Amino acid sequence: MSSKQRRMDHSDDEGTHHSRDKFTRERRSSLDRRDTRDRDRERDRDRDRDRDRDRDRDRSIYNERRVKRENNNNSSPEDRDASNYSDRRSKRRRSISPDSRRPQQLEGDHYIPNYEKDGYTPAPRYVGRPGDMRFPPHGFPVGLSLGFNVGPAPPIIPPGGPLMTMDWTGPGRQEPLKDPDQLDFLVTFKYYAEFLQMSNPKNRYTDDDLHKRYNDYKEAFGIKQLKTFFEAHKKEEWFLEKYHPKYMEPRITATKELKKKNYQAFITDLKRGLLDNIVNDVEENKDETKTDESAVDKNEQDEDANRLFIKSVSPSISRQKIEDMCKEIPGFKYLALSEPNPQKKFHRLGWIVFEEGSDMDAAYEKLNEQKIDEFVFYLARHKNQTGPVRNRTTPDAANTLERLKKDSSMAMKLSEKLDKDVDNTMTGSQLIKQRLVLIDDGRRREEIDNIKRILDIHIEYLRRTHLFCYYCGCESDSVEELNRKCPGRHLRSLPGSNDAKSVGKSLKEKQINATTWLKTLDHKINYKTEPSKYEDEVEKHGGLNIKQVLETFYSENIIEVEPGRKFKCNLCSKLFKGADFVKKHIDYKHHATVETTTNDAKFYNNYVLDPNHLLPTTPPNPTAALVPQSVTPLPPNPFPVMTNAPPPPFMNFSFPIMGAAAGTPHDQIPRIGFDGRDDSRERNSRQSSDSRRQSSRPNDLNAGSDPRQVKSYVDLDAPAEGDIEIKY
Repeated sequence: MSSKQRRMDHSDDEGTHHSRDKFTRERRSSLDRRDTRDRDRERDRDRDRDRDRDRDRDRSIYNERRVKRENNNNSSPEDRDASNYSDRRSKRRRSISPDSRRPQQLEGDHYIPNYEKDGYTPAPRYVGRPGDMRFPPHGFPVGLSLGFNVGPAPPIIPPGGPLMTMDWTGPGRQEPLKDPDQLDFLVTFKYYAEFLQMSNPKNRYTDDDLHKRYNDYKEAFGIKQLKTFFEAHKKEEWFLEKYHPKYMEPRITATKELKKKNYQAFITDLKRGLLDNIVNDVEENKDETKTDESAVDKNEQDEDANRLFIKSVSPSISRQKIEDMCKEIPGFKYLALSEPNPQKKFHRLGWIVFEEGSDMDAAYEKLNEQKIDEFVFYLARHKNQTGPVRNRTTPDAANTLERLKKDSSMAMKLSEKLDKDVDNTMTGSQLIKQRLVLIDDGRRREEIDNIKRILDIHIEYLRRTHLFCYYCGCESDSVEELNRKCPGRHLRSLPGSNDAKSVGKSLKEKQINATTWLKTLDHKINYKTEPSKYEDEVEKHGGLNIKQVLETFYSENIIEVEPGRKFKCNLCSKLFKGADFVKKHIDYKHHATVETTTNDAKFYNNYVLDPNHLLPTTPPNPTAALVPQSVTPLPPNPFPVMTNAPPPPFMNFSFPIMGAAAGTPHDQIPRIGFDGRDDSRERNSRQSSDSRRQSSRPNDLNAGSDPRQVKSYVDLDAPAEGDIEIKY
C-alpha cells in the first residue's frame, strides 16, 4: 500500500463515511420494523377473517339443523327415520389445527357466547373496549378533557330492551359544580372558591380576592333570602300583624297599655325594697329561694289558673277573629299568641286569659273544638309549673368589667328610649338611680359590684315592664310569650366556667362564639335604641329607599302627552300643563294610592330591619350533597398529544366496568367483546355448567395480555334473582 493511499484512509473523510453507514443502518432497521408491523397486521386480519368465516358457518349449520328439526316434527315417522339415517352418514367436518402463529392464551375461565339463544346480536367489534379511547363505549361522557380528543359514541340499540347501565365513573372525571347564585342556600367558602376557579381557569385569585368576593356573595344571598321569605309570607296574618304599618297599630296600642300597668307594679315593688338584692350571676342564684322571686312566682301561679292553652293556631287566622270568639265568654281578659314556628308550618301557640274568679270549666267546654274558617281549635287547661325554672346563661365574656360597663350604659339608654315610646311620664331609670342612692347610705363598694347592681336592676326593669329580655335582645307583646322564649331569668356565667354550650369545645372556638354572640347582642340593642340610624341605612341592610320608591311611582303615573306642553295622570287620565301639577294632583286626589305604596315599602323595611326576623331554613351542611364522593379532580396534563390518538402508556387511565348480575336476561347483558380464541370451536363436553359458574380471573391491562379479552364474566346458566316470568 502506498503512502498516498494510507493518507487517504486516515483522512477526515472517514467521519463522513461512518455517518453515512450509520444512517443507512438506521433506515434499514426502520424498514424492517415497518415490514414486521405490516406482517403482524396482515396476520391479525387473516385471523379475524377466519374467525368470522367459522362463526358464519357455525350459524348456518345451526339454522339448517333447526329447520330440519321443525320439518321432522311436521313429517311422518318414516321420513324422520330417513332423515336421521342421512345425517349419520353425512361427511365429518374437517378439524382445523391450531395456528402456530397465534399467541398462546392465558388459562382460566372466559366468556362463552350462547348462539343458541334467540335474540342474540353481537356487539360491534373494537367499539366500547376499555383502553381504546378513540371509540368510547356507550354511556361514556363525551367531551371530557383527558388530554386527547374523544369521538362520539356509536348508537347501539339492543333487541328487546335497553342495555344495563355501565359505571364508567372513576379517577379522571370531574363533574361541574353548580352556580352558588342559583342555589337556595349558602355554600361554604371552600365550595365557592372551587367554583370560582373552575369557572375562570385562566385567572388566579389571591386569598384576599376570594374572601372579598365571598363576602359580597353572602350579602347578596342575604338580600335574596329576605325577598324570598317576604314574598312567601307577606299575605299571612301573623306577618301582617307583626310588620305591616296598618295592622301593627292595634297591637302597639294594646302593648302600650299593658306596659303602663307593668310599670306601676314594678315601681311599687322597687319602693318596697323587693329588688334591692337582685343579682344576675349564676353562683348567686343556685338556691333560687329569694323573697322577691317567691313573691313574683306566687303572683304568676295565681294567674296560671285563669288561662286556657291553645295547642295550635293557623298562620292564616287573624288575631281579631280569635278575640271575637273569646269575647263571647264572660270574664275574658286578653289573648296572647306566640311567634310562629318554622318547623310546624308557621303555626302558633295561644293563651286565653280570663279575670280572676271566672268559670274556667264552662269556658273550656264552650271554646274547645270551635272552628274559624274550617280550622279547629283544640284547647287544654293551663298547668302551673312545678319545680325550679331552668334559667338561660350567657357566655362568660359578658361578666368582664369592660363588658359590664358597656352593658350598664346600654341598658340605661334602652330603658329611657322604651319609656319615651310608651309615655313621657315613665321615668324608670331615674327612679332606679334614686333607690340605689337611698340604700347605699354612703357605704363603699367595689366598682364591679356597683356596676352589677345598676345593670341587674335595669335588666329586671326591662323584663317586667317592657317585656324585653336584655341578653336575648328580643321584645315580646305578652308575659306568656316572654316566658316561653326565655323562662326564668337570663343569668351571667362566671369567668372560666363551662356552660352546657361550651362543653367539648376548644378555647379558640369558645372565643369565636363569644365574640359572635356579643356582636349580635350589640346589633339588637342598638337597633332598639337608635332605630332612625338603621332606617337611614336601610339600603345597606337590603331594604328599600322610600323616597326612591315614591319617585318611581310618580314617574310611572306621569305620562308626557306632548313634549314640554301636556302631561297626563295615568291613574285618572286627567290632563295638565306640567309634570309638577300632575304630582300635586296625585298627592291630593290619589292619596290612598300613595299611602298604599308607602306602606308597602315600610312593610318590607320593617321586616328587613328586624334583628330577630325569620329566614328560610336550610338542611345542615347542604353543600355535601353537591359534590359526589366518588369523583376526584382531574390533574392537568402537561404532555401534548396528537388529535384522536390513544393515551400515552404512562397515563394509566382505568375505567371499571360493572358486570351483569347473575340471572340477567340474555338481551340485557352488556356485550363487551371476545378474547382471541375461537370459542365456538373450543367448546366441548368437558366444559360443565359448574366450571362456567366460576368468576373469571381479573385481567391486568398492564401485564401484556390481549386487550380484546373479556373484561367481565356473566353466567348465563345461573338462576335468576327475584320474581321473573319464565317463558318456555
